[in-house]
Parts: sequence; C-alpha cells; structure tokens
Amino acid sequence: MEGGDAAEKIRLGTTAVQVYSGLIYKGPALVKECLKALAR
Repeated sequence: MEGGDAAEKIRLGTTAVQVYSGLIYKGPALVKECLKALAR
C-alpha cells in the first residue's frame, strides 16, 4: 500500500481503508504519506 492508494480510495467514497500490512512494511511513515496524498 502506498499513501496515494489510500487517498484514491477515500476520494472514491470509501469510509475506511486497511493499512495494517502497509504499516508492517513502511512503518509509521505510511500515515504521513497518506495525509500528504490526501492534501494534494
């Protein structure tokens, strides 16, 4: 999972995204990446 993937799904109308696997591989930086992608 990339931050842009989560942002795209949220923009398309989903109310939640699963990021556990992404956190395992990318660590807490994934949350910041998601927020940056949403801000664009």
